[in-house]
Amino acid sequence: MENPSNTATPETPATEGAQAAADAGFGDRIRERAQVVKHQIDAAEARARQRWADSKVRQRLVASAAAKSVQEVPVKLRTALHQAVGKVRDGLDLPSRRELSELAQRIDELDKKLGEYEVASSARKKRKNEQGDWA
Repeated sequence: MENPSNTATPETPATEGAQAAADAGFGDRIRERAQVVKHQIDAAEARARQRWADSKVRQRLVASAAAKSVQEVPVKLRTALHQAVGKVRDGLDLPSRRELSELAQRIDELDKKLGEYEVASSARKKRKNEQGDWA
């Protein structure tokens, strides 16, 4: 019986070519797999950059919305204050500024008419007195 470990099998050129082809195929598969992994890494990096950019845009939107709401607070506060003052004024039945100016204008007109009436009245009295003295 022959011991398989002691027998040397000389390699034939066909076997060497097959081994070389297998080695070359293995190298090609490694290169292809490396390219696939590189593309996956590039795609992951691109997605990460896009998410980063999107988060920056969201941060800017949130910041601008916050700034806008901060600017709206004084407007809302002023509106609420005007409404509260209006309710108090209505509750106390106080006249508005427009009503006061209209009232002042009417008083001025009445004062003018009263002045004209007094002038006319004094002129009548004067005429009566002058007529009474002649009669």
